Amino acid sequence: MTWNINRGTARDLPRVRGENVDVALLCEAAAEVPVVEPPVTTWDSVGDLRDRALVLAGLTQPVEALAARGGQGRWTIAGTTGTGIGVLGIWTCPETGGRYGPEVTASLDAYSDLPSERPCIVAGDFNVAPLGTEDNRTGSLGAIFEQLEGMGYTSAYHHFHGEAYGQESRPTYFHRYREDSHFHIDFVFTHADLTDRISEVRVGGHADWVAPREGVAGHSDHVPIILDFR
Repeated sequence: MTWNINRGTARDLPRVRGENVDVALLCEAAAEVPVVEPPVTTWDSVGDLRDRALVLAGLTQPVEALAARGGQGRWTIAGTTGTGIGVLGIWTCPETGGRYGPEVTASLDAYSDLPSERPCIVAGDFNVAPLGTEDNRTGSLGAIFEQLEGMGYTSAYHHFHGEAYGQESRPTYFHRYREDSHFHIDFVFTHADLTDRISEVRVGGHADWVAPREGVAGHSDHVPIILDFR
């Protein structure tokens, strides 16, 4: 799973576990290991904001985090699962006034050896929509797709649902929690060896993950992307 939980770790971790998730990349999560039962297997975080970290969590299996690399985006984390699959997680949160796309590119460049030496999952909240404002102005997200495709990676969502770039029918972010203001800005890319093993790509819906209930806000303004592999 990749999901921006919008500072809702204590509230939302049970929901994550309810989806039978083995490995989760959680944006805007608590940096400290949550006290839950059963305890999480591993919980590694990056970032200098205590309640808005980027977390790579092993929920049913350990994930070994790798050391940070020079030149990477501000919020980037990498690791390897117990099965040897690499994970590169990116949450773009540039300095004030910065663009989002270059943050992704910087992290891909910094960790270029990881997705080349083993099958990996590259995922996170990129904060750029296909053919959205930044992409139309700079072509940044299109270039990221091309860079990853050149490395043997494809967007699991577009592959599984057969949708073209810029024609995404399932949004991942709802601005100010509004159902009528939405964008597709969260992504999961998989190596060809893993793409062939995908059995399902689920994208959460507004009603289940975002909409308030009885005056209480929903889980987050983002919904998760969950991949199942054979």
